[in-house]
Amino acid sequence: MKKLFITCLCAIMYLCNAEAQSFGFVYNGEKLDDNATVTFAAHEDLFGDMICETTNVLSLENTKKQTFNVSWQITEDTFKRTRTQICLGGNCYNVKGDSFSYSFTTEKTQEPSLIDAIATTYGVMKSVLTVSNGSESRTINIVFTNYDPTGISNIQGQNHAADVYGLDGTLVKKAVDLKSIRDLKGIYIIKQGNNLRKYFFNN
Repeated sequence: MKKLFITCLCAIMYLCNAEAQSFGFVYNGEKLDDNATVTFAAHEDLFGDMICETTNVLSLENTKKQTFNVSWQITEDTFKRTRTQICLGGNCYNVKGDSFSYSFTTEKTQEPSLIDAIATTYGVMKSVLTVSNGSESRTINIVFTNYDPTGISNIQGQNHAADVYGLDGTLVKKAVDLKSIRDLKGIYIIKQGNNLRKYFFNN
Protein backbone atom coordinates (compact mmCIF):
# COMPACT_ATOMS: atom_id res chain seq x y z
CA MET A 1 0.00 0.00 0.00
CA LYS A 2 2.81 2.37 0.91
CA LYS A 3 4.63 1.54 -2.31
CA LEU A 4 1.49 2.25 -4.32
CA PHE A 5 1.06 5.58 -2.56
CA ILE A 6 4.65 6.60 -3.33
CA THR A 7 4.22 5.56 -6.96
CA CYS A 8 1.04 7.64 -7.29
CA LEU A 9 2.71 10.60 -5.60
CA CYS A 10 5.64 10.44 -8.01
CA ALA A 11 3.26 10.30 -10.95
CA ILE A 12 1.38 13.36 -9.71
CA MET A 13 4.64 15.27 -9.18
CA TYR A 14 5.75 14.35 -12.70
CA LEU A 15 2.50 15.60 -14.22
CA CYS A 16 2.66 18.82 -12.24
CA ASN A 17 6.22 19.40 -13.36
CA ALA A 18 5.27 18.75 -16.98
CA GLU A 19 2.44 21.26 -16.67
CA ALA A 20 4.84 23.80 -15.18
CA GLN A 21 7.00 23.47 -18.29
CA SER A 22 4.26 24.21 -20.82
CA PHE A 23 6.40 26.81 -22.62
CA GLY A 24 9.90 28.23 -22.70
CA PHE A 25 12.49 29.97 -24.83
CA VAL A 26 14.61 28.07 -27.35
CA TYR A 27 17.87 29.37 -28.85
CA ASN A 28 19.36 27.57 -31.85
CA GLY A 29 17.33 24.49 -30.96
CA GLU A 30 18.47 24.42 -27.32
CA LYS A 31 16.11 25.08 -24.43
CA LEU A 32 17.16 28.06 -22.32
CA ASP A 33 17.10 28.31 -18.55
CA ASP A 34 14.95 31.02 -17.05
CA ASN A 35 16.79 34.39 -16.93
CA ALA A 36 19.36 33.19 -19.48
CA THR A 37 21.25 35.83 -21.48
CA VAL A 38 21.73 35.69 -25.25
CA THR A 39 23.87 38.11 -27.25
CA PHE A 40 23.47 39.15 -30.89
CA ALA A 41 26.11 41.05 -32.86
CA ALA A 42 25.20 43.66 -35.44
CA HIS A 43 25.40 43.03 -39.17
CA GLU A 44 24.62 45.09 -42.26
CA ASP A 45 21.05 44.61 -43.41
CA LEU A 46 19.57 44.80 -46.90
CA PHE A 47 19.41 48.59 -46.67
CA GLY A 48 22.98 49.11 -45.48
CA ASP A 49 21.96 49.79 -41.86
CA MET A 50 23.69 48.12 -38.91
CA ILE A 51 21.06 45.89 -37.34
CA CYS A 52 20.85 43.40 -34.48
CA GLU A 53 18.10 40.78 -34.67
CA THR A 54 16.89 37.50 -33.19
CA THR A 55 15.52 36.16 -36.50
CA ASN A 56 15.72 32.38 -37.07
CA VAL A 57 17.51 31.56 -33.80
CA LEU A 58 15.24 32.58 -30.90
CA SER A 59 11.71 31.23 -30.49
CA LEU A 60 9.05 30.39 -27.93
CA GLU A 61 8.35 26.67 -27.54
CA ASN A 62 4.75 25.89 -26.59
CA THR A 63 2.86 22.70 -25.71
CA LYS A 64 -0.80 23.76 -25.80
CA LYS A 65 -3.24 26.48 -26.81
CA GLN A 66 -2.90 29.39 -24.40
CA THR A 67 -2.78 33.15 -24.13
CA PHE A 68 0.56 34.81 -23.48
CA ASN A 69 1.33 38.24 -22.06
CA VAL A 70 4.51 39.75 -23.47
CA SER A 71 6.56 42.42 -21.73
CA TRP A 72 9.73 43.86 -23.27
CA GLN A 73 11.84 46.33 -21.29
CA ILE A 74 14.95 48.04 -22.69
CA THR A 75 17.30 48.65 -19.76
CA GLU A 76 20.31 50.17 -21.54
CA ASP A 77 20.90 51.73 -24.94
CA THR A 78 24.23 53.28 -25.91
CA PHE A 79 24.04 52.70 -29.67
CA LYS A 80 21.15 55.14 -30.11
CA ARG A 81 18.71 53.01 -32.07
CA THR A 82 16.64 54.57 -34.85
CA ARG A 83 14.12 51.73 -35.14
CA THR A 84 13.13 48.94 -32.79
CA GLN A 85 10.50 46.30 -33.40
CA ILE A 86 9.20 43.11 -31.81
CA CYS A 87 7.37 40.30 -33.60
CA LEU A 88 6.15 37.36 -31.53
CA GLY A 89 2.84 35.56 -31.86
CA GLY A 90 2.22 36.53 -35.48
CA ASN A 91 2.10 40.31 -34.95
CA CYS A 92 4.77 42.97 -35.32
CA TYR A 93 4.98 46.19 -33.32
CA ASN A 94 7.16 49.25 -33.72
CA VAL A 95 8.56 50.18 -30.29
CA LYS A 96 9.31 53.87 -29.84
CA GLY A 97 9.96 53.97 -26.10
CA ASP A 98 11.91 51.78 -23.69
CA SER A 99 9.08 49.36 -22.89
CA PHE A 100 6.24 47.60 -24.65
CA SER A 101 3.63 44.98 -23.74
CA TYR A 102 0.85 43.07 -25.51
CA SER A 103 -0.94 39.70 -25.54
CA PHE A 104 -1.50 36.94 -28.07
CA THR A 105 -3.12 33.50 -28.20
CA THR A 106 -1.53 30.55 -29.97
CA GLU A 107 -1.51 26.79 -30.17
CA LYS A 108 1.60 26.55 -32.32
CA THR A 109 4.44 24.44 -30.94
CA GLN A 110 6.98 27.03 -32.09
CA GLU A 111 6.50 30.80 -32.19
CA PRO A 112 9.54 32.39 -33.89
CA SER A 113 10.65 35.79 -32.70
CA LEU A 114 11.81 38.81 -34.64
CA ILE A 115 13.23 41.41 -32.31
CA ASP A 116 15.54 43.92 -33.89
CA ALA A 117 17.09 47.35 -33.51
CA ILE A 118 19.03 49.56 -35.90
CA ALA A 119 22.16 51.12 -34.40
CA THR A 120 23.44 54.57 -35.38
CA THR A 121 26.70 54.35 -33.43
CA TYR A 122 28.86 51.81 -31.63
CA GLY A 123 27.56 50.49 -28.34
CA VAL A 124 25.15 48.06 -26.74
CA MET A 125 21.42 47.66 -26.14
CA LYS A 126 20.28 45.47 -23.27
CA SER A 127 16.69 44.36 -22.75
CA VAL A 128 14.54 41.94 -20.75
CA LEU A 129 11.80 39.92 -22.44
CA THR A 130 9.20 38.26 -20.22
CA VAL A 131 6.40 35.99 -21.41
CA SER A 132 3.71 34.74 -19.01
CA ASN A 133 0.42 32.86 -19.21
CA GLY A 134 -1.07 33.93 -15.89
CA SER A 135 0.42 31.15 -13.79
CA GLU A 136 3.84 30.69 -15.37
CA SER A 137 6.48 33.16 -16.43
CA ARG A 138 9.69 32.92 -18.47
CA THR A 139 12.30 35.65 -18.77
CA ILE A 140 15.23 36.07 -21.13
CA ASN A 141 17.89 38.78 -21.26
CA ILE A 142 18.70 39.96 -24.77
CA VAL A 143 21.90 41.88 -25.52
CA PHE A 144 22.48 43.61 -28.87
CA THR A 145 26.05 44.73 -29.59
CA ASN A 146 27.45 47.00 -32.32
CA TYR A 147 31.22 47.25 -32.11
CA ASP A 148 34.07 47.38 -34.61
CA PRO A 149 32.49 46.74 -38.04
CA THR A 150 35.69 45.13 -39.36
CA GLY A 151 34.75 42.04 -37.35
CA ILE A 152 31.17 41.83 -38.60
CA SER A 153 30.15 39.62 -41.52
CA ASN A 154 27.75 41.27 -43.95
CA ILE A 155 24.87 39.78 -45.84
CA GLN A 156 24.41 40.87 -49.44
CA GLY A 157 24.80 44.62 -49.66
CA GLN A 158 22.26 47.33 -50.33
CA ASN A 159 23.22 47.76 -53.99
CA HIS A 160 21.78 44.37 -55.00
CA ALA A 161 18.26 44.33 -56.45
CA ALA A 162 15.55 42.55 -54.50
CA ASP A 163 12.03 41.19 -54.97
CA VAL A 164 9.30 42.26 -52.54
CA TYR A 165 6.44 39.93 -51.55
CA GLY A 166 3.36 40.32 -49.39
CA LEU A 167 2.75 37.87 -46.55
CA ASP A 168 0.39 35.93 -48.83
CA GLY A 169 3.23 35.34 -51.32
CA THR A 170 2.04 37.90 -53.88
CA LEU A 171 4.87 39.65 -55.73
CA VAL A 172 4.63 43.37 -54.96
CA LYS A 173 7.82 44.69 -56.58
CA LYS A 174 10.42 42.89 -58.68
CA ALA A 175 14.16 43.59 -59.00
CA VAL A 176 13.96 46.97 -57.29
CA ASP A 177 16.59 49.13 -55.65
CA LEU A 178 16.23 48.57 -51.91
CA LYS A 179 16.35 52.29 -51.19
CA SER A 180 13.22 52.78 -53.29
CA ILE A 181 10.97 50.67 -51.05
CA ARG A 182 11.45 52.56 -47.80
CA ASP A 183 8.07 54.24 -48.34
CA LEU A 184 6.19 50.93 -47.97
CA LYS A 185 3.97 50.40 -44.95
CA GLY A 186 3.21 47.05 -43.36
CA ILE A 187 4.96 43.67 -43.26
CA TYR A 188 6.74 42.41 -46.37
CA ILE A 189 9.11 39.62 -47.32
CA ILE A 190 12.29 40.78 -49.04
CA LYS A 191 14.05 38.24 -51.30
CA GLN A 192 17.59 39.01 -52.34
CA GLY A 193 19.32 36.09 -54.03
CA ASN A 194 18.74 33.11 -51.72
CA ASN A 195 18.25 35.36 -48.71
CA LEU A 196 14.70 35.83 -47.36
CA ARG A 197 13.85 38.26 -44.57
CA LYS A 198 10.62 39.65 -43.14
CA TYR A 199 10.54 43.42 -42.65
CA PHE A 200 8.08 45.69 -40.87
CA PHE A 201 7.74 49.15 -42.43
CA ASN A 202 6.05 51.85 -40.36
CA ASN A 203 6.37 55.14 -42.21
